[in-house]
Amino acid sequence: MIRTIEEWHSLSDIDRRSKLNGWEELPSEEKEIIKKAFDKESEERQNLLEIQNEEKRFVVMDLIVRAEQGKKYEPTVQTRHMVAKMAAFGIPMKNVADVIGVGLSSLQKHFKDEIASGHTEANFMVANTLFQMAMDGNVTACIFWMKTRLGWKDESPSDMGDAGKRVLPRDSPPHEFDQQ
Repeated sequence: MIRTIEEWHSLSDIDRRSKLNGWEELPSEEKEIIKKAFDKESEERQNLLEIQNEEKRFVVMDLIVRAEQGKKYEPTVQTRHMVAKMAAFGIPMKNVADVIGVGLSSLQKHFKDEIASGHTEANFMVANTLFQMAMDGNVTACIFWMKTRLGWKDESPSDMGDAGKRVLPRDSPPHEFDQQ
């Protein structure tokens, strides 16, 4: 039984679909929690859309002011933030330049730091979320962490050496439990 919105969010897509397919059999308390989770997700999507629309409005206003004044491009805080987010999302720089209203060389000249750090910040946020999910007991996150960070791998019986000892790839780091 789902007791919190966080438990709902920690379920895999398959588990969520399974719960929704058996909606009629779910206890009313669980239905209420799932409804609240959907409401929260809907509200978060709406907030994100509002933020995106606000950022677009800043870019358009910036373009209008520049055109009226005939001035050289000067980035604003909002456009810096927007470029950093687009770089974090992996949007091609040509597309970012088009959205901001500058050429590719101007984008690289004025937003060098945002472009360089955007993807690193996104990787940090995703890694932080994965780590928190693993620490909260999400088994899938734990397995992913162990495979990517500690070199664990799925093994079949043919991968096992003598007396059931684990066979490690040559580049695997030593683990203290392997030395016992």
